[in-house]
This record gives sequence, structure tokens and C-alpha cells, in this order.
Amino acid sequence: AADRPAPPAPREVDWPALRTELRARQQTARDFVLERAPAEELRLARLPVLIPDFPTMRMAGRVFARRDFYSASFTLPDAMVEVFGTRLVAPTPKDMIARFTRMAAADPDGFRIVETEAGFDLSFERYNVAYNISLNCNDPKAEDCRSPERIRDLARRMRFAGGEPEGGL
Repeated sequence: AADRPAPPAPREVDWPALRTELRARQQTARDFVLERAPAEELRLARLPVLIPDFPTMRMAGRVFARRDFYSASFTLPDAMVEVFGTRLVAPTPKDMIARFTRMAAADPDGFRIVETEAGFDLSFERYNVAYNISLNCNDPKAEDCRSPERIRDLARRMRFAGGEPEGGL
């Protein structure tokens, strides 16, 4: 029992940074409406729910929010996009952290991009929360799926769609 790894624990979310960003953009949570994800459900999440701002996501995207994580998905004509956010962190031994840090150095935008068989995965951290976007193309050999710029564009379009701290925003 002494060598059993500690369970994942929730991180403290940097809500003040989110509020500052929303004020700078003159945006509120009500500005982003998802037809298939009622605001009441999104309020369950105790982390910022970030979604790529695309009409397809607004109209047909699905979001499943829970207290410490959420997942979202939407289909483009030529690809499937999945987003995952979590504030849960599992303790990791220091030697593994050093190895992962070397392997996954972020680019200047703070993105870590990995090519997959079907497209790309992109991860980043914002507000002390870990986010991941997966782009899975119907035809991975298509020109639009061979460049990481498409998933970078998705990440740059991430907007706050819901979630709130205990007691509300």
C-alpha cells in the first residue's frame, strides 16, 4: 500500500487570469452559445471549458462536462475534432517529469504537437488546466491533414464556453 501511486488530484484553476482575458476581449460566457450543450450543464465544470470557435462546433458540437474535466467533439466535412480539458494531475516521479519535458518541449505558442496516424494531437496548458485537441482526418494523406497548421488554427480559436469556480464567476 505504501508504494501505491497517489490518485490524481485537482489543481487550483487560475480564474483571475480567465476573467482578465475575457475583459480584454469584451467577452462573457453568454457570448458563446452551443446549441447542444446547455449553459446549465457547462456550469458543472470547475474548470474553463474551451472550445474552438467554429460554426460547426456551435451548431452540432457535443460537450460532456463533469466537475474536474470535460470532453467535446464535432465533425467537419473531412475530419473529426475532439477536445479534452482536465484539472486533475497525477503525481509523477521527478525523473519521468524531466524525460517528458525534454520530449515534449512547447513551441513559442505554448503548443506541443504530435503527428498521429490520422492527423495531429495538440496539447497546451492555460489557467493551470491541461487541454488536448485531436484532429482525426477522414483521409490522413490529404494535403490539409499533413500540415500542423490546421490544428494550430483550432488551438488559436479556443474560446471560453463555460465552467465556473465554486460560487460562480
